Amino acid sequence: MDAPDMKEAAMSTDTATADRGRLTGDHHADTADLTLEEIAARLTENLRSVQGDGMLPADAEFRVTADDTGDEPVLRVTLTCDTDISDAISGIAVHLVAQVFQLASHYNEVDLDQPGDPRFLQHINVKCGDSAEATLVGAMVQTA
Repeated sequence: MDAPDMKEAAMSTDTATADRGRLTGDHHADTADLTLEEIAARLTENLRSVQGDGMLPADAEFRVTADDTGDEPVLRVTLTCDTDISDAISGIAVHLVAQVFQLASHYNEVDLDQPGDPRFLQHINVKCGDSAEATLVGAMVQTA
């Protein structure tokens, strides 16, 4: 098959109808009827719980809000702490933003055939001290 034939064959492959499945968070089914504001309240409880377990800095403060003003609903989380550790050395902000993102993902669901239409998007911002800051925006993460 020469190059033009290969290009034509690749273009005729119908991948749009393939069923890629779904990513479904552990708590999606039991919260499917909740509003985004109610999900924000549950995530706030989760954050307090993991903070109590020592998985978030003791001095961390967080704000979780539901934003329905745009085309897609957004769950916005801001976490701040006074822990001033060089981000270049410890990666604390990146680590914390990933933890919060994973917690929020438990409530989300994404159809992999239409990943641009999740239950909600996440906007997570973490700032620790004067030097460590990270932001993550996306739909969800699922680990095995």
